[in-house]
Amino acid sequence: MILFMMIQLAFSQTTTDEQMSRLQQNMENAESNRIEYEKNLKIVASNIEEIDRVLKTLEKNKKDLEDQVVNSEQNKQTLVKQEQKLKSLIQDEEQKVSAEEKQLQALREKMNLIQQNQEKRKRNISAYNVKVNEIKNELNEWDQQQAKIQDLKGVINSKESEASKERKDWLAKKSSYEKELKKWESEEKAAKSKYKKYSQLND
Repeated sequence: MILFMMIQLAFSQTTTDEQMSRLQQNMENAESNRIEYEKNLKIVASNIEEIDRVLKTLEKNKKDLEDQVVNSEQNKQTLVKQEQKLKSLIQDEEQKVSAEEKQLQALREKMNLIQQNQEKRKRNISAYNVKVNEIKNELNEWDQQQAKIQDLKGVINSKESEASKERKDWLAKKSSYEKELKKWESEEKAAKSKYKKYSQLND
């Protein structure tokens, strides 16, 4: 009878030790998982902050480009008006040249004065033509600038879209990690509670 009781006590002690070992292992696993998810959550939060900074910078760049477009359009309208005015002046001068050529034939006595006027007006035409060519060059540069701006806007829109998608992915990961962290915090708490309870029983 005594031998049987001793065997029972030994078996009970072995079972309790195994349970305590498993509870301790569960507790350690839960703590390890909690620590790992805390690290992952910090990394995710850092990535989201960086993406938010990138999105803010891209939005500022986009606004700057839009302001440039408005300013460029205003400059273009000014150049177009100047070109129209110069063409009108050229037309006026050409009409005057034609009229003065007729006057040369009828008024020989005024030939010297008229010739002087002719030279002056021709110089005006040349100067206006130079200005017209300059304006044409500026308009060509404006067109090229607009093409570059459109290209930049396309790049910014593309990057903005990519950054928004990446942020959405990171937010999803953050939510998942927060759920896992909450789960493992609960698991860790339960494991510690069980471990403490069985430790007190053994004591």
